[in-house]
Parts: sequence; structure tokens; C-alpha cells
Amino acid sequence: MNGASRIRTWEVPAGTDAANPAAPGSALSPDGTTLGYSGPEPRTGKPYRLVLQDTHAGRIRRSVVLDAPGGGPVAALAFSKDGRTLAASRNASEDHPDWSTDIIDTATGRVSRTLTDVGGSGAALGGSGDDLVLVTTSSDRVDLRTGRATRNALRNTDLYTVTFSPDGKTLAVSDPTGIALWNGDATQRLGRMPGRPVTPLRFSPDGHSLAGVEDSERLRLWDVPSRRPLGAALPGSGDTLHDVAFDDQGSP
Repeated sequence: MNGASRIRTWEVPAGTDAANPAAPGSALSPDGTTLGYSGPEPRTGKPYRLVLQDTHAGRIRRSVVLDAPGGGPVAALAFSKDGRTLAASRNASEDHPDWSTDIIDTATGRVSRTLTDVGGSGAALGGSGDDLVLVTTSSDRVDLRTGRATRNALRNTDLYTVTFSPDGKTLAVSDPTGIALWNGDATQRLGRMPGRPVTPLRFSPDGHSLAGVEDSERLRLWDVPSRRPLGAALPGSGDTLHDVAFDDQGSP
């Protein structure tokens, strides 16, 4: 996404972890075939929209109307592992004081439900099929099968980013003092990797490594099984680092 509010797409190599591009309010499906992003700012009184675009053909697959009352602009998007479900976390603002999250069926382009008082600047979907779990940087956890929401489920409301491993068995959460690892249900904390805050966080395709951007200028790598850093932080090119991705061989 460039400064003129246009989306440009490139073919994504198979196996590349690119589920969450750096542009806010946008996300790539895990298989890289669908790009979701916010539509133009609506006129007064009109609903917000999401666009689902075919990255190969460049055509628009669906235009999703987000017409829940009181919903603000989209702050974060998260696809499920199979790409069939999309969560759209919508901003709290002066006009929209509470967060909300729309759950969207990507095949039909319809909002299946709206979760009130749930959302954040970051979101992630874990699980599979009908047994999906939504987590947000506001520390919400929602079982989408039952609709049960748990507040402060991650024991910290000052979170930078949340992301699930490709197999859905591990959740990584960045906070001011490092990274917390949770199980795939986000019900049990497995351990911590102390350090500086990093955002974003990306798992390698095999889930054994984590990469994150530290202070917007350095790349940091961790070994997930041992919960140890892989060497010192790597300097960037001198420009601000917005995102990181692994290739299909597991190299960032």
C-alpha cells in the first residue's frame, strides 16, 4: 500500500509466510491467493467496506459491507489457517468509543457475526474449521464456536502483536518485556523469551523459528523449542523496517 492509498500486488512464492503485510488494515491469506484490505473512507452515514482481491488475476472477488451499527474503520485483519474466515477488528475512536470485530465468511463475503467490545490494533485467528480462536492485542480471547469471550486472557493489555504458528499449536505475543509463548488455544502460557518489544512477529514455515523487528531497525531471530535468541540482532539496511517474512526454505 503506498501513500496514494493504492494496493499493488506481486506474486507470492509458495511457502512464504506473508499472512500479514505491513500496511495497516490489510492481510494476505495463508496461501497467498487473496488480499484483504480496507475500502475507501465512506461518505457520512455510509458503511465501511472490505475488499477481497485475487492476487493472481488482480480482480476483486468480494466487496464486504461492514454495516454493524457503531463500527469504526478497520484496524487489523486476520485470516484463519484455511482462509475461509476473516476477522476484521474495527477501531475505537472518538466517534466509535468501543472496539468491535466482524467475523466474515470469505466464500460468500458476508459478515456471519459481530463481536462487540472485542478488538485491538492487532488480531490473530488460531484453530481450524469451526473450532477457531480469536486473540487480539487488547488481550481478548474468543472461542468462535461458542462465542465465549475472555477479557485479559493473555494477562497483559499492553501488547504489540499476536501471531499463531503455521500449524496453529503456538501463539506468540510481543509485549514491552519480550515475547510470551502460549498454546494454540491461548489458555496456557508455555514460557517467555525476555527482551525488547518487537513488532511484527513472524513464524518460519516449520514453526521452529521466530523473526521480529526490534526498534524499527534491527532483525531479531529466536529458536522456539529452546526459547533462545539465535545470535545477536541483525542490523537493517539503514531504512525503517516495517515487516519481515520467511521464504519456503525458512530463511528470513
